[in-house]
Amino acid sequence: MARRVWSVVCVSALIAFTLAACDDFFSTSWGEARKYDLSKIKLTSGNLQEWKNKAVGNPELAGKLVEKIIRELDGKSGAEKAAFQDAGVDLAVEQSGIGTTILDIAGKDMDKLVSGGDEDAIKGLLGTVQGKFGAKGYAAAENIAAIAVGSVSGSSFAADDLYAAQVSAADVGMAVAVLALSIMPDINSKGFGKNSLDDSGVSLSGDTFSGSGSKAATFAAYMNLIMKDNTGKFTGNPITSGLKSAFE
Repeated sequence: MARRVWSVVCVSALIAFTLAACDDFFSTSWGEARKYDLSKIKLTSGNLQEWKNKAVGNPELAGKLVEKIIRELDGKSGAEKAAFQDAGVDLAVEQSGIGTTILDIAGKDMDKLVSGGDEDAIKGLLGTVQGKFGAKGYAAAENIAAIAVGSVSGSSFAADDLYAAQVSAADVGMAVAVLALSIMPDINSKGFGKNSLDDSGVSLSGDTFSGSGSKAATFAAYMNLIMKDNTGKFTGNPITSGLKSAFE
């Protein structure tokens, strides 16, 4: 009997130790639902990927990490700032809770997307997802704008901005999707293109976008990055290619 009690104590202690070791970024209250404690989350350029991995499928943690990144961006510069922005935008898409949904829906039409970035497939993708876009999505769009603001001048990324230079086409496509769903009132009925800019705060003159308000200006900056690219970076990605086609 004593041996059994000792075994239970040991197992309990091991579980407690493991939880503490793995989840030391939680608050320590056992009497109520545990909450993430930002003071216990330490972010560096070297561990951003590790934190991104932890946040996969966990919009709540992703949102807290985004909050932490936004707080720390003012103290960053150069390559470190660009790395934090890159991770922050990725995490904001995860925070929105629709990243997987977007990819799943896009996957069904991937043949169309790959064959030149079919704009009808993009319209269908965003129109379908908008019905599932809730409070987390709007918060994520606000956060993407807050993360990008240090790189955006007017409605464009600065020519020498390191984040804009290194961001992947896939990440740009997802960021544009979240922002579009936030600022465009009804993609389902208006489609995705020039008509969807009505009441969005975004205007288009020729191939140049401009935006009024942080989210609209950030959307415009990402779209200008796509539209004015001459490296083939965005043409080679089916989603950003489709985004470009929708406004040409």
